[in-house]
Amino acid sequence: AFEYVPFRHYAFLEKEGIAVSPIACLLLSLCFCPACLAMASSRKIPTRWLVKGVKAWLRSYFDGEKRSPDPAREQIPAISGLQNYLEMRFDVLSTAFAEVSGELQGQGKRVIFLSIGQEQHRDNLTGIDLKRLAQCSDAVETLFYARRPDEARSLIRALQCAMSMERDIYCAIRPGYPDADSADAVQTLTRSVLDAGAAGVSYYNFGLIEKCRFPWIRRAIAETRSFPGPLKGQRAAAVPMQPMNTKGQVRPNVLRKAF
Repeated sequence: AFEYVPFRHYAFLEKEGIAVSPIACLLLSLCFCPACLAMASSRKIPTRWLVKGVKAWLRSYFDGEKRSPDPAREQIPAISGLQNYLEMRFDVLSTAFAEVSGELQGQGKRVIFLSIGQEQHRDNLTGIDLKRLAQCSDAVETLFYARRPDEARSLIRALQCAMSMERDIYCAIRPGYPDADSADAVQTLTRSVLDAGAAGVSYYNFGLIEKCRFPWIRRAIAETRSFPGPLKGQRAAAVPMQPMNTKGQVRPNVLRKAF
């Protein structure tokens, strides 16, 4: 994972016996390994007092105090050194991603950053600065999981605002349980993201879905193969569809190429 892995792993195998507020979740997501502490010390961040402050805050929380549901950003200033520590994390990941992207692009490769559940500029939990990472990417892909088709446009718009720049956006769709229960559902999901302005779609995961669902994917590809893609200043849904290509070849503006 190209991020600081947060306390919650996107609702995967979570087991919490108490309510976890936004600021508690953030503090439980912090890493104080030797490398992180060394980097913080090089920036004159008082790590000793920061660690003590985070531990004391969490102990009080586990004792039933400080159970405020307020957004984490409103409570960050109350813990000395925390804001600077979070800024350090953004810098570490952005710098590392720029180095990796530079190596790949120098070899003629395209770089796609996968954004999971992030629709804002910066995410304190993971240290991801979407704007800075998009600057080093050729495209951004996001997961369109557990979403309704009518949410596609707002998701694409939110990502574009978070990046503050023009980048192709791909959407990963689950053509199986629990997101789609029919061929029509897969087709609707596919067309919804393309209509919303996505440059293409990918389907996850061929190793997990049932064999009977593969024809659903084939049909969705066939029905959207001639989709012309979004045009600047024009809603993609307003562009007339071209006759379907029947040669069985998938154009890269529907399924993204494998790089």
